[in-house]
Parts: sequence; C-alpha cells; structure tokens
Amino acid sequence: KNPMIIIICCVLIMITSRCLAMNTVRYRLKIAYDGSDFAGWQYQHKKRTVQGVLISTMRRRFNGHHIPTLGASRTDTGVHARGQIVQADLPMEVSGQELAYQLNKM
Repeated sequence: KNPMIIIICCVLIMITSRCLAMNTVRYRLKIAYDGSDFAGWQYQHKKRTVQGVLISTMRRRFNGHHIPTLGASRTDTGVHARGQIVQADLPMEVSGQELAYQLNKM
C-alpha cells in the first residue's frame, strides 16, 4: 500500500511582519487522507505520520527548505480526515492551484 495525502486546495492567507522577517508566505492547505497506514497527524521520530509525509513532500518541492506546518487538529493512528486544515509557511509565493497540483503529483 502507498497511502497518500490529497491536497484539496491551497490559499495564500497572509504575509505578516513575522513572515516578512523570515522571508516566508503563509498558506492554508485543506487536506484529506486515509489514515490506515499513518501513526496519526503529528510528526513522530521514526514513525510514518501525515505531518511528516507532508513536510517531506514540501521539502522536495521547495529544494530542501524546511517548511513549518501547523495542523488545526490532530488525528490518532488509523484515523482518516477529509478537510483537515494545515498552516504552512512557504519560502516563496506560489499560486494555490499550482501548489496543490504540484504537491499532489509528488
């Protein structure tokens, strides 16, 4: 099995002074996933988690940059989500539609 995370949509939500200081742009991602093969949402060392896979995918998309993410909620092992909201601070401004397309291809 190769469980995936589906990016439903990405929206630029704000450019704050903190974002400007760190040269980042804040996005809201709406994601869905089958949690059967994940150890929950939150990153855990040496475990396959939704947040860990999302960070890894975004790191590949943004040439090795660490992408801070924050989930609006968490799920436990084996729990599915449809419409979970994630905040991500990206190193550049990108079209939300293009970002969703690119991340879903990876």
